[in-house]
Amino acid sequence: MKKPFLPKRQAGITAVEIIVGLAVLALVLLYAVPKVNSMYESKQEESLISDISMLVAGAKKMRGIRSSYSGVSCNTIVSEKYASMPFTSCTGANPQGGDYTVSASGSTVTITATGLEANFCSRVENAIAPSSTTAACSGGTLTTTFRG
Repeated sequence: MKKPFLPKRQAGITAVEIIVGLAVLALVLLYAVPKVNSMYESKQEESLISDISMLVAGAKKMRGIRSSYSGVSCNTIVSEKYASMPFTSCTGANPQGGDYTVSASGSTVTITATGLEANFCSRVENAIAPSSTTAACSGGTLTTTFRG
């Protein structure tokens, strides 16, 4: 007796399997990408707050050595190692690529961070406000004042 002819089964994946796989991948990415962005922005906020705190500490250290805030600037604090900063110039140094400036008058130190995205700036302002004398964000520029 002759066996009926059966075609060989083809190996590989079908278009339906590819579509289902891509749909699952898209769902995973829809969930993961916002989480990664949120973690990245949170790290940037922490970094900016840390930089500001170190610049204030550096200005206070400089004042302690010099007995006044005379000559205080961001670049002086960084170049003369009054604070151990993760950058060597205050230009383009903040986590969003903007600049830092430091100024002082009387017994206050003012730190300005420029080039910040508006929502990011507002979140940092709210986070740093309790530890500063004043904190304000306007047009992507964060200005914080501390008593020295």
